[in-house]
Amino acid sequence: MLQSLRRYAAVMDLACFAADFIVQPSGRWLFLEADPSGQWAWTNSPDLPVAKAIATVLEEWCEL
Repeated sequence: MLQSLRRYAAVMDLACFAADFIVQPSGRWLFLEADPSGQWAWTNSPDLPVAKAIATVLEEWCEL
């Protein structure tokens, strides 16, 4: 799936995007959309530190 998302980003010329999925009860993932200005900040909380996770990934990526 990751390879497909990378290909999608390349074709659409996106540096980043939020991919929306539905996971069916069977475990099958269905792609809904890719949002180049995806909004995630509303989910950030002490129990779910999305901003910190994104910052960590970006810091590690920049060190490459």
